[in-house]
Amino acid sequence: MSPASDASMTECLTASFTSFQRRGPRGPDETQSHWRESMRRTFEEPTSSLVAQILASVSVLFVVVSMVMLCASTLPDWMAAETLDQHK
Repeated sequence: MSPASDASMTECLTASFTSFQRRGPRGPDETQSHWRESMRRTFEEPTSSLVAQILASVSVLFVVVSMVMLCASTLPDWMAAETLDQHK
């Protein structure tokens, strides 16, 4: 997708969400649609809310910890400590 089509898709979604907010929920289908839209924004746009920022930060933290543990597990000292623990 080109950046222009991404921008137009975002504008379309923003316009439809704004029109939904103006008239308010009218039934269970629209309430579910509002919930889906807020969940989509939470996961796709980290700046959309505090919850989205926390979720993005936790995700990055898990990636960093995983990378550090993967690198540390290849160190010779780490492997020697694991071998000693297995033989006890």
